[in-house]
Formats: sequence, structure tokens, C-alpha cells
Amino acid sequence: MSEFGNAIVTGGGSGIGRAFCHALVERGWNVAVADINVDAAEHVTRELGGRAIAHALDVADPNSWHSLRTDLEARWPQLDLLVNNAGVLVTGELGDASPGDLAHIVEVNLLGVMHGTNTMVPWLRKSQSTVNPRGVINMASIFAAVAPPGFAAYNATKAGVIALTESLRGELKPYGLNATAVLPGVTPTQLFSSARLGDPAHSTICDKFVAASKITAEQVAREALAGAARGQLHVVVGGRAKLYWRLKRLAPQWLVDRVGRQAAGELRSAHSANPTPPVPRP
Repeated sequence: MSEFGNAIVTGGGSGIGRAFCHALVERGWNVAVADINVDAAEHVTRELGGRAIAHALDVADPNSWHSLRTDLEARWPQLDLLVNNAGVLVTGELGDASPGDLAHIVEVNLLGVMHGTNTMVPWLRKSQSTVNPRGVINMASIFAAVAPPGFAAYNATKAGVIALTESLRGELKPYGLNATAVLPGVTPTQLFSSARLGDPAHSTICDKFVAASKITAEQVAREALAGAARGQLHVVVGGRAKLYWRLKRLAPQWLVDRVGRQAAGELRSAHSANPTPPVPRP
């Protein structure tokens, strides 16, 4: 049995995933920096030194997960923590979204979490250690609660992550393991710069969200790990996100309608500032 915790962090090559890797290594953990961009993962491992290893991982591919487990089982005596952080952003109203974009976001944001959990939970269950936290941390979003229009596919995948985590919590508890869903407010990361935007106006809106954010990736990782160590089911990060989380329980219809009106106003403003060129008639 290792005296240090062993953790897998998906999307570990940048943003919140990178912050998780740094926070864990600083606490004495060994970390697998798993990312579809292996160059980014290797860069983070160089930042972290000997306690980190890089691994190419496509979270949407079950075979990629099995390859990761096979490799790590040859290196580590146990697995203590799985951080399902990798995610993508697709914007646009559902009536305008492409089937390919819808499939992509579900495969990464929701099925990716399912595949990873399905592959790694058997190893987690048989591992024995006294480190804390132990179990699964899943990255959701406050968008799952407030459900802003124009982000329907993203909101739905993150709501699914919350439901999955709540079910998983009961499945893991008999083994002394915990499941935590993290709901950060908007956090400036590559999620927005690499988003597939269904409407040019969404770029303006995303830029506005990011510019107004007071949350850092390091804050999200720190609060997520602290909440998981306390056994919390939900960890909401950011003052506005916490307010929305409470309002969703007290006045759900009022909140959804208010967010919808606000989003419609922001879209009108963005379209006025950046009008879409007319499409030539055939």
C-alpha cells in the first residue's frame, strides 16, 4: 500500500484540470495527468516533477480508458481518486445545432464521465488506503442549475453529471468512498476559447462572462478537494453561483424565467454590436 494518494485527473493539461494536478501534487499525491492533448499533459508533468505522469486519454473512448487503467495498474498499487474534469462547450439553440456537435458534447461531457467511472470504480473499490479524499470528483457547472438559453446541450450534459454523481454516491458509500459534484461559476479557461459557437453573438456573451468572472481555476480545485475531503455531495464555487444554487431551490421557475429574459437581452445586444452579414440569396 502506498503512503501517498494516487489520482487520475482528466483534462489535466490545462485549466481546472491542471489546477487539480498542482493542488494534489502539492499535497504529496501521485497524479496521472490525462488529456487528449498529450503535449499539454506532458507540459504539466514537467511542471510537477516526479509525482506526475502524462497519459493520452480520449474520455469518449472506452478503449482509451482501459489502456489508462492497464498502464497505471502496472505502476501504482492502488487508485484513490478519479477527477472527471475533461469537458467541452457547444453553444446555440437546439433548433440550430448540428447533430455532430450534439453528439460530441454528450460523448465528452456525459458519456466520458460514465466510461471513466465504469472503468475505474472497480479499482477504487478494491483499493485500501487512509488518504482523504477517496472516490470520485465530477466536474459539473452552475449552468446545470440556471440553464441559460443558448447553452442547452451543455446545460443538459452537466445536469446529467450531477444526477450521475448523486446515484454514484450511494453506490460508493458501502466501500468507504465518496462522490462529489462540483458546480463552479464561469471560470476563465480554455473551455471558452475552444468552444464550438452556434451563433457569432455567443462569442461576445462568452467574453462578457469570462471578463466578469472572479473565480480562478486554482480556487475551483482547492474548494473541490476540500469539499470532497469533508464528504460533500455538491461543491458550489463562486458567490454568484452559490446565490443561484439557493434560488433554484427556493424559486426555480422565477430563476429560469429571469435568466431567460436576461439571456435574450444579452443576445439582442450582441447581435446589434456584431450584426451577422446577410446570407446571399441563390
